[in-house]
Amino acid sequence: MFGNKEKTANVGGTTTYIGKEMKIEGKLRCSGPIRIDGEINGDIDCENEISIGPSALIVATIHAVRIIVNGRVEGNLFASDQLEVLPAGHILGNVSNPPGKLIIHEGAIIEGQCFTQDVPKKLDFDNSKNAQSSKGQKNVSTKEAKLIGNAANPLN
Repeated sequence: MFGNKEKTANVGGTTTYIGKEMKIEGKLRCSGPIRIDGEINGDIDCENEISIGPSALIVATIHAVRIIVNGRVEGNLFASDQLEVLPAGHILGNVSNPPGKLIIHEGAIIEGQCFTQDVPKKLDFDNSKNAQSSKGQKNVSTKEAKLIGNAANPLN
């Protein structure tokens, strides 16, 4: 799914919209593009483009082909193609994307580490491997820790 370098975002497809008044908790999976202006607390796994609007508040690990951030995201982002942070974008977490595919606009904020990889690896969402600690931080396996550094706590 994310290992195919030929795959690009389907910009022309039908976009799913999560409005300002919407709040979602849990795992969100989608194959088409998605625009988020509401709140999401959980994990997002998209085979396409995710656009995060200025009113959005996302507390999640995000995997997508292309990620555009213009709101607040607390969590790690994995883009298999491009990651763009617009002027109102604020990321509190680590980001991973292919070489030359990170765009940070003036005014944007990333509080975390940036990892450049040819193909960002997808984390397993199995609860036994990524269990939530009592402080709400994710515990990652040794293999994942080697891949993403200290992604479980990006501020340390």
